Amino acid sequence: MKRKVFNRQAMEIKTITIAKDQHLADVYPLIETNTILNKRLSGVGATYCEIIAPRHSIIVVPNVPIITCKVEKHKDSDNLFGVMANVSVRDIEQYLETTLSTNNRIKIMVTPESFYKVRKAFNEVDFNMYENCFLMLDECHKFIKERDFRQEIVQPLHSFFKFKNKALVSATPLAPSDPRFNEQCFKKVVVKPNWDFLFDILVICANDIRRAFYHETACTRRGELPKEPQCIFVNSTSIIADLITDCNLEDISNIFCSDQSAVELRQRGFKNVHTEWKNEYEKPYMFFTSRFFTGLDIWLEKRPRVLYFSDAKNAEQTLMDPQTDMAQACGRFRNGMKEIYHYVNFNPNIERKSKEDIEEYVNGIINSHIVLRDILNSSQKKFERQAINKILEALPFKEIFFDDEIDYFMKDNITDSERVRQYYDDFYSLQAAYGESGYFKIPFEDDTYEFPPIPAELKK
Repeated sequence: MKRKVFNRQAMEIKTITIAKDQHLADVYPLIETNTILNKRLSGVGATYCEIIAPRHSIIVVPNVPIITCKVEKHKDSDNLFGVMANVSVRDIEQYLETTLSTNNRIKIMVTPESFYKVRKAFNEVDFNMYENCFLMLDECHKFIKERDFRQEIVQPLHSFFKFKNKALVSATPLAPSDPRFNEQCFKKVVVKPNWDFLFDILVICANDIRRAFYHETACTRRGELPKEPQCIFVNSTSIIADLITDCNLEDISNIFCSDQSAVELRQRGFKNVHTEWKNEYEKPYMFFTSRFFTGLDIWLEKRPRVLYFSDAKNAEQTLMDPQTDMAQACGRFRNGMKEIYHYVNFNPNIERKSKEDIEEYVNGIINSHIVLRDILNSSQKKFERQAINKILEALPFKEIFFDDEIDYFMKDNITDSERVRQYYDDFYSLQAAYGESGYFKIPFEDDTYEFPPIPAELKK
C-alpha cells in the first residue's frame, strides 16, 4: 500500500448575499451540482429548496427527528417520503413505482444507516439513481463529526461521488480533505447575510459543572418556576441524569436523546425521555444531546434561555464547538432566544497543538496503519499474519481505512476532534474560538466561579 500525500487545493468560492427578510429560495433557488453550500444561517430554507426543486432528489440527513419533522410538513404537498429503520425495501419500491407511474418527482429523505435500502430499492425498480437523482448530504458537518462512533454513517459517503449531481449542505460545514472533491471540481457557495446576526453569549467558568447547575436552579428548588423555558445542551446522558437528580427536576423536565440512550435512562427510572421533538413535550427544563443539535425546528411561545455545559476535566464528549455544535443548537429556536450561557470548566493538561501539529499527528496515525498493512499483505506466514491482524484490530482509529482505502471522513473526524480539544485548556483559547467561529460575538473574560458543594445527601 502506497503512502499518500494529503494536499488540499483551494476551491472556487461563490458568494450570495441574502437580506434579513429573504429565504434561500429567493436568492439561490436551485442548489448547483458539485457544490459545498455554506448557508451560514439555520432555518434559511436550504432543505426546503431541494424538497421543491424540479428534479428527483435523495436527501440524506443525520438523524430521525429531522425526517419526522420534515415529512410531517411535506408528505402530501411535495411527495416527501421518509426512510428510517422501520421502513422496508419493499416500502421504498412501492413509493418509487407509484411516483414514477404518476410522473411525480422522487423526494426521499433518509438516514445514513438506511441508505442501503434506498440503493436496493432503486435497483429493484430498475431506475438509475446515480444518473437521475440529485444527492444532497444535509447537515454535512455531522458526517465528519460523528464518523468515529457511527460506523454506518459511511454508507452514503462512499456512494456520494458516483452521483452525477450532488451537493453538501450545512450552516456550519467543515472543510473535507477527500481528494475526490478536487478531482470532481467542487466549488464552495457561501451565503452572506447583509446584517449583523452574531449571537451574544456569556461564558461562565465553573469549578464544577454539577455545582454550577445546582446554583442555577436555586429559585426552582424554592418553588419558583422559571419565567421562560430552560433549554440545556449536554452531550452526556449520565451528566443529564445527575443534573436532574441533584436538583429534583424529574417532574418538570424532559430529556431528548437517541433511542439507545432513552432505553438506558428509562431503565434508570427516568420517565420523561423522548427520541423526537413535539411541542406537547415542552416543560420548564428540557435537556438535549447531540442528536438534537441540528436540522430541527423548535417553535416555543416564549423565547428560551439556552444553556450549554462542557466538562473538559471529566467528559470530553461534552466539549462543544462554537463553529458547529453551538451555532447549530442556537439555530433550533425559530422564534429566537432570550439569553445564551456556556458553563464550562477547563483542563490545563490538554496538550497544545498547532494546525501543523494536528496534521502531523493524523498523518502519523495513517502511516502507522499503512506500515502494518504493508507487512500484512507481504507476509506468507500464518501466525505472523494472525499477530499483525490482532495489532491492527487493537489499534486506535482502526476505522480510518474502508475497503483497504483511506477513509478521509474518518481522517477529518480525528483532525476535527483535536481542533476542538485545543479550545478547552483555558478561557482565552475558548474566547478565540468564539471570535473565529463567525457565529458569536467575542465573550469577555470571566473569572472562575467557585460554586459551593451540593448537599451530600443529594450528590450520588
